[in-house]
Amino acid sequence: MSFKTTIPVLFFLALAAPILAADAAEKKPEGWVFNGSVRARAEAWDWFDTAAPGAGKEDDYTFFGSIVRLSGTKTGPRHDWTLEAAIPTLLGLPEDAVAPGAQGQLGQGGSYRAANGGQNLSVLLKQAHVTMKGREGRKMKVGRFEFVDGLECLTGDATLDWLKKERIGHRLIGTFGFTHVGRSFDGAQFSIDRPDTLFTVVGARPTQGVFDLDANEPIDDVNLQYTSLTFRDSDKLQDGRIFAMRYSDERALLKSDNRPLAARTIDRTPVEIYTFGGDWMRKAGDFDLLAWGVFQTGDWGSLEHEAWAFDAEVGHHFGGKHDPWLRAGYTASSGDTSAADGRHETFFQVLPTPRIYARFPFYNMMNTQDLYAQLLFKPSKKTGARIEYHVLDLAESADLWYLGGGAFQRETFGYAGRPSGGSTELANVLDAALDFKWDADTNLTLYAARAFGGNTVTAIYPAGDDASYFYAEVTRKF
Repeated sequence: MSFKTTIPVLFFLALAAPILAADAAEKKPEGWVFNGSVRARAEAWDWFDTAAPGAGKEDDYTFFGSIVRLSGTKTGPRHDWTLEAAIPTLLGLPEDAVAPGAQGQLGQGGSYRAANGGQNLSVLLKQAHVTMKGREGRKMKVGRFEFVDGLECLTGDATLDWLKKERIGHRLIGTFGFTHVGRSFDGAQFSIDRPDTLFTVVGARPTQGVFDLDANEPIDDVNLQYTSLTFRDSDKLQDGRIFAMRYSDERALLKSDNRPLAARTIDRTPVEIYTFGGDWMRKAGDFDLLAWGVFQTGDWGSLEHEAWAFDAEVGHHFGGKHDPWLRAGYTASSGDTSAADGRHETFFQVLPTPRIYARFPFYNMMNTQDLYAQLLFKPSKKTGARIEYHVLDLAESADLWYLGGGAFQRETFGYAGRPSGGSTELANVLDAALDFKWDADTNLTLYAARAFGGNTVTAIYPAGDDASYFYAEVTRKF
């Protein structure tokens, strides 16, 4: 599907949203408030060249995706109710964007096609939950809901909240909302909200979704327990959190790791991983500081699992008309040093939204080192711009180049690994984004990225180790 076709469709859906809202308003029951949104995106992928061995495969394509969300909420003194439906749509997906062997799926168009075949639309129960409100800030949410670790609460400060949303939240548990389907959770969330702290406990299992349009059912054999304590600052100069979680996966699936296929094939025992960590951020004048880190222990099938990851960042606001904000950081995670030592040392990212930290989503945080710089500024009052440069390396050449964001189907593990080629040099990435706020309810986004592959990419795609990604997106609330 060409941009000449997709762009008019994209804007038509956005402009049609007020009609949907008006119709819903006419039918709303007393006490309920209805609203919604539509997001439509045209995506152009130019993946690494698959001339050999993937001759004839589609590594250069454009497709269109959208999601309409319609929700109703009712608020009361003791109970709050939420119901939300979603309608994701996919059009113009590539017919054959999966190459043999290590070349694998050639961008997210290939992922959508592999998950859905010829299906291009579905109707989902996105959320359905009741929140029971008790004394002294106690709340219990039960049902289907969305949850993001690190975003249990915001601070009210623009800088700290941007850091929470863009540099803390979603690293380990997220909605994977960048995809056109996303992820929800079935379970319960309990919290105690005090002026200086917020205590949160979640027990849930993820739904299917992300790339799979059949996203109404939970993944029964995957379970998550999470608890956190967030520390607030009355002066809104800093924020911190400590947390722990348990992830278990009892699906008897082939795991993605660096062992030989024969060893992985016979190891169908469960995954059980415990993660302990924390984060802290602070404003100091025009500077901001951020630190995040975790340690993991548990069992990766028949292997003992121990891993770690951390991120450290610093930024500086220059102020003025365009308010430039220059930031730099370094993210690193452990990789496995040997496939034959009975240990699994690859950091496991659990159930994240990887695209927030890999804006050109051909990698994630597993076995990765990421040295990066960011520049954010405002070309005009309604426009925001963001430019980033990343130097990406694998932590261990004995391990794999990992992609994915966790379980999204009963029969799919959720992470894929490609051989390192004996190198740690993955790629350098340059990207830029432009956000334009058309009005209070409408936002337009343009994004473009170029990846310059290193030796790891070259070993898998010798015919061409550079890749590009572009999209145009409109979001309309109603």
